[in-house]
Amino acid sequence: MKNVVRRLTLGCSLAALLGGPLGGCSDGDLARADMSDPDPLQLASCPGTVEVTHAVSLPAPSWQASSAADAQASFCAFRGLDPLIPERAIICSGEDSHGVAESTRVHALLARFLAHHRGVRTIVFEEMDANLALAQTYVQTGDEAALTAYWKSQRASLGKTKEHDLLYRALRELALELPAGQTLAIRGMDVAVQVNGTLDRLQAFYMTANPAKATELTSAVPRDQGITGASQVSAAADAMKGFVTDLEQNQAAYSTATSADAWELAHEDAQNLRDGYAFLSYYVVNDFITGDELYREPAMARNLARLATSATGSIMIIAHNAHCAKSNAVGTSPAVGTLIASDPALAERYRVFAQVYGEGSETALGTGGFSVTTVPSGTLGPALGAVNPASAFLLATSSADFASEMPWIGEYLNDFVPAADFDAFTFLRAVTPTTLLK
Repeated sequence: MKNVVRRLTLGCSLAALLGGPLGGCSDGDLARADMSDPDPLQLASCPGTVEVTHAVSLPAPSWQASSAADAQASFCAFRGLDPLIPERAIICSGEDSHGVAESTRVHALLARFLAHHRGVRTIVFEEMDANLALAQTYVQTGDEAALTAYWKSQRASLGKTKEHDLLYRALRELALELPAGQTLAIRGMDVAVQVNGTLDRLQAFYMTANPAKATELTSAVPRDQGITGASQVSAAADAMKGFVTDLEQNQAAYSTATSADAWELAHEDAQNLRDGYAFLSYYVVNDFITGDELYREPAMARNLARLATSATGSIMIIAHNAHCAKSNAVGTSPAVGTLIASDPALAERYRVFAQVYGEGSETALGTGGFSVTTVPSGTLGPALGAVNPASAFLLATSSADFASEMPWIGEYLNDFVPAADFDAFTFLRAVTPTTLLK
């Protein structure tokens, strides 16, 4: 890394380049840096070997307080995960709450490690693919207007936070570090739980492929601001079935009018709108579980399987532990990770590194809106914290140091048998709430 540091302008923060707190490093600074260093993570300088059969200490992750040395120590610790990662791996970086500030910091550090050390070039979020197109534009080009437009397009949610903004900015810096001609693909696997972005992309496809269907789509289904009740969105789900059929029956003609890739994306969008409206028909009456088990879990697994199958190398997923888990159910449906782990073509590639929290606070979203609450650690967090006194650590679920073969309760009363559900823990002893973006 020394040749990189020497070539940076004095205004560029070394901490930003190494994965520390952002700030002081512009795209221009990074573009002028020599990114040909064969060891950008400085792994050759790491002391000794590490094995996650016993707890491997990590610096406490923080967007505010972490230093370049902390990032370097994290990368050295992540080497312990190497034996768990196969070729063309599908790695789910799980979090036990969407409202913990430190979670995104762990994702950012792990993404940098996996990109440089294991060749990850695709990062999949528990988000809608069409919506993420703007975030992808930012990561690939540095266009601030695209990132601003992305946040403006999002309704208030646990994914619209200052920490997620920092995560995208860290991914932008990571993209600039990659060899010439390479970049990061930022993709989504969720159904259209917010419909506008997916509707807009499908309508744009139809404007070229079949303008009459674009007009029909506009009148057939509501936009986010027009959703009024369960029967309305249920009817919209039925209407979208017709568009899925239309795309399948006219694949050849539509692919000729646009491209094979454009048709595939449109087919995905139509399916995600169909399943998204069906999910919303339950969600609007406060029945998340039924909507999730019937429509969201199977559809997210379908989308993830498509992305994993088409990827030439390893991919990373950022999602909730309950979705990532390899032997879990949401209601009556197998979880996303469970469906992937049961797919003969993908099972051997799939790994889960799950975050577990000891104590602290989180931002939560309930029927009364957003609030800051105590992290409901269940039984897993406190018990895992007794393994090692470090503020954060990695531990394989195959370790004899923790009873991973027995069931434990995570956040929100999720039941996990870690040895069956996860491959390794990232334990964070004390966590803090995310900050919502306005």
